[in-house]
Amino acid sequence: AQEYYAEGDPENLKNLILILLKNYAGVKEIKTLPPPKYRPAFGLYAPEEAIYEDLKDYKRKIQYSDNHPTIGVLLYGGMHFNDTKPIADALYKYLKNDVNLIFVFSNVENNIEAINKYLGNISLFLNLQYFRIHDGPYGGEPEPTYRFFKKLDVPLITGLRSYETEIEKWKNSKKGINLIDIYLHLHPELTGSMRLLRENIYNTPSYLNTRILHHTRPPVSMKPDNEG
Repeated sequence: AQEYYAEGDPENLKNLILILLKNYAGVKEIKTLPPPKYRPAFGLYAPEEAIYEDLKDYKRKIQYSDNHPTIGVLLYGGMHFNDTKPIADALYKYLKNDVNLIFVFSNVENNIEAINKYLGNISLFLNLQYFRIHDGPYGGEPEPTYRFFKKLDVPLITGLRSYETEIEKWKNSKKGINLIDIYLHLHPELTGSMRLLRENIYNTPSYLNTRILHHTRPPVSMKPDNEG
């Protein structure tokens, strides 16, 4: 049961419920269930649910153009894959004709390996995960992240969603964003994101309501931004 849950995916979660009903609720009508559907620990996500592990195959799929700038986007893998997938789909829909989009999904413990493997030649890095890039909520050391961005020398943007604050609640609240959101939004600063900017608030009922962006030059500079 734990493997169904850890891998996420609607089909896995459906089978998780079925196996619980079978084994703990005694529903005898449920017969043998298929094993969990596994996704690689990290890889490349292309539109229409296609998963790749080879960058050359992925570039052919997305019709990569040397004439376009390239944005590397870090998504969640594993059980949280579907948290950031809708944002990737929206980015692709609106930007696919103007830029190359390389969507890398990864479990947090594999982030550094994944971005070094796939995002070595990009113009902009967009991080859609919470917490630190290196080891996420486990609190890994920032140095591997610093080394990556020093070598890459491109801007970093961290786009963060409000965890549970709907737009109407946010508008009418005297407290603003809740403490969970604040905690999640501060974490990127621990690996070099130094300027906090709220970009927009979307009038939708989903977790896409609030997006906050952390903008930074490569974090190795670690100098305050005096603009504005």
